[in-house]
Amino acid sequence: MQGEVAGDGLDVFENEPDVPSELIALDNVVLSPHRAVHTEETLMCLVELVMGNLEAFYFFPQINLYFLL
Repeated sequence: MQGEVAGDGLDVFENEPDVPSELIALDNVVLSPHRAVHTEETLMCLVELVMGNLEAFYFFPQINLYFLL
């Protein structure tokens, strides 16, 4: 079986959420939804980023004026 792909696992598709039916029909391909961002770690990072942005907006108004000009 040299030079052939035995199988593949895919979680990103060119025209998401539409997955080509040719891929779905293959027995040696495992398809998974693109969910890398949906982990506890990434959610916590997003919460920290949003909270930091809100704190900067409300507690440092002089910075906000600088960015709005």
